[in-house]
Amino acid sequence: MQSESPFRRKNYSLGARLLHVLNENDIDSTSYAIARYLLSNYDRIGEVGIEEIMQACFVSRSGVRRFYRSIGFENLSNARGYADEYARMRRLYCGYAADTGYGYGLAELVAQVLANVDQLLYDGKIDELAQLIHDAREVVIIASGMSGSGLADLQVVLGVLGKMPLVVTDSTNPEEVIDRMEEGDLLLVISITGFFAAHYGVHIRECKATTAIATTSEEPTLLNAFDYVYHLGPYVGMRHRSPYSSYGISFFSELIYMRYSALFAPWEDGAPADEPAVSNS
Repeated sequence: MQSESPFRRKNYSLGARLLHVLNENDIDSTSYAIARYLLSNYDRIGEVGIEEIMQACFVSRSGVRRFYRSIGFENLSNARGYADEYARMRRLYCGYAADTGYGYGLAELVAQVLANVDQLLYDGKIDELAQLIHDAREVVIIASGMSGSGLADLQVVLGVLGKMPLVVTDSTNPEEVIDRMEEGDLLLVISITGFFAAHYGVHIRECKATTAIATTSEEPTLLNAFDYVYHLGPYVGMRHRSPYSSYGISFFSELIYMRYSALFAPWEDGAPADEPAVSNS
């Protein structure tokens, strides 16, 4: 079966949505059982039929159909268009491990990534973004599931500081959130290669909110759709996953909330109110 181009798919990732179901549902639920079975057979997802799912998961035909609709697919045939996703994920992660010497060259790569991202601080870009977040009525951050994990701390800390952002990944429905945004809001897209941002390009271009992107992409057509661009470093390409997806985004997030705290919620006397100052005596 010839798989549909990722740029033509409604949903960015089937795997991310299945993992979301697996992590968010009770282990005794039908949704958990179906998601686990499909992930266990991820390498042949394009071949798994409705009868097979019914027998393996002890669920009715209508139950299988309801499951696929619940994760954003009209039917099983629509989901089969993601048959190439297993190979793509394997290449992204295993290729990354192989090219970095299975960890032996990782420290050097991470150090370069952090240095590149750190330049945004010295260029005043982090303070600029902190100001945009502070001034926005609502803040929405969207990222692929591969990058979203580094944003959890940013969401928590900004919430503590009085600005609670919404973090949305491709495991749900980013396009619906983007379409509801209004003037005065801020949309921040995290897209290392630009591929994720391109997938939701139509919605981003029509978004009424102020838009910003953090990326390594240098594609003018993509970047011109945003009001603000934050270059994390040189373009990393799409051959496999890069340290930007985890270490880079985590560091970027920490820089944002550190500068946001310094600019808009400075601690009195240099220490939090509920923490004693450390004495050198």
